Amino acid sequence: MGDSPKWRHVTDHPHASRTPIGRLVTMDEMADAADFLLRNTGMNAHDLHVDGGILIT
Repeated sequence: MGDSPKWRHVTDHPHASRTPIGRLVTMDEMADAADFLLRNTGMNAHDLHVDGGILIT
């Protein structure tokens, strides 16, 4: 998470440029995803990747 205490002061994270959004996801985005999974009873046995669409290549 780009704004976590571990990464907050890193200005040129090596993975940020490999995401379509051009940055790392935030702690708020992660919390929102967790809230979604807890609220939505239709979600069952799925992996939700909140990674900004990071490109592995």
